[in-house]
Amino acid sequence: MLSHFVSGDRISPVRLPVLLLLLLLAVKAHAAAVGTVQFVSGQAELNGQPLTPNAALTVGSTLKTGADGFVHVRFIDAAFISLRPGSVLHINAYHYDPERPGENRVEFFLERGNLRSITGHSGQANKAGFMLNTPVAAIGIRGTDFVTLTDRLNTRVRVVSGAVVMRAGSCSGRASGCWSGNDPLLSANDAHYLEVQQGRQPVLKNLIDLPSDSPLRTGGQEPVGGGDILEDSGNNTIPLEHNNLELAEFNGEPELDWGRWRASDTLEQPGTPLVSEQYTLGKEMVASTTTFGLMRTTAADPLRYWPSGTTLGLNLSASEAYLREGTRLYPARVDQGILTLDFNRNRFATQLSGTESQGNTQWQLQGGGEITAKGLLKGTPNAAVSLQGALSSEGHQAGYLFSLPLGPQRTVEGATLWSR
Repeated sequence: MLSHFVSGDRISPVRLPVLLLLLLLAVKAHAAAVGTVQFVSGQAELNGQPLTPNAALTVGSTLKTGADGFVHVRFIDAAFISLRPGSVLHINAYHYDPERPGENRVEFFLERGNLRSITGHSGQANKAGFMLNTPVAAIGIRGTDFVTLTDRLNTRVRVVSGAVVMRAGSCSGRASGCWSGNDPLLSANDAHYLEVQQGRQPVLKNLIDLPSDSPLRTGGQEPVGGGDILEDSGNNTIPLEHNNLELAEFNGEPELDWGRWRASDTLEQPGTPLVSEQYTLGKEMVASTTTFGLMRTTAADPLRYWPSGTTLGLNLSASEAYLREGTRLYPARVDQGILTLDFNRNRFATQLSGTESQGNTQWQLQGGGEITAKGLLKGTPNAAVSLQGALSSEGHQAGYLFSLPLGPQRTVEGATLWSR
């Protein structure tokens, strides 16, 4: 207000032009473009008007996508966001000064929908200056590419690269005072996502529990790299005339890796590393149980080096097993096993036997299932034992995870690796 700039009871004639200049500069700064729309598909709006490519965004802008709307935005610091259908995003603050990185500030409010955000120079130089609020949560970055899905009751986030910190409730003003050492941190390649429900604290959950079409699994329009869980759909039939190429010499390195999910770290004896330590770019998740995740090197044709029209017997080369009682895991042993691959019928059969440590009880597993066109081992549905696995893309090994009920609240869960 002009009444704030007075000398006595009147506006100073000397200060009036200065005041007007300051006001004009403030309006101009507020209206300065902070981003440009690079791509629009389907129904989308900017401040209630139809959105077109190359439209400029300013602080205070609101982007809205319809049921078929997609929008990509590039910001002045090379940051990037992608909005999927049914989203509303408010740009509450955007300040980038490469000479004064401590003053960089980015503040978004995702009212609803799905956003992918890739940090620009502003957030890279001052991570504490970035915040993304939703109706129920606040998200901060650690130099990051992440995907967020929210409505007014729930917010979920998955990290593609870098890491995020998340808390219930919202942050406003300077983000640096929002976070504490108790706020959960989620890193890339963790194979988990964080979820906040209204009135509750963040919870870490397994990605494999999400529907296959969840935006957190697909990462929006852009490739996520590494992280989606492989599933077969459509025709699973193996071609009758497959290549039958000669195998390269086996170098002895494991071609399938398994790790433990973070929720299963209450072990009396340490076992394999966490899934997050094994799950790197170039690998695909091919199977999961409560305890383990199984990963395989990605390949365009996983069956390239496997024969067709024959039967193979594989030898058990490595294993890890535990007795699960509720949330507790106790060591179990795999003593011996058989795995047969029948490429005439696209079927597999297996037997395992071992001993669990709590009651020194012997256990036996027998089961089988289908070999799919993507080289996955899918156990017979509704069988007492659960079997999930895959053939290695290099043609030398197979692996599967198993879950065998022994009684109420008692299950043997394990991972196995087999060699030709």
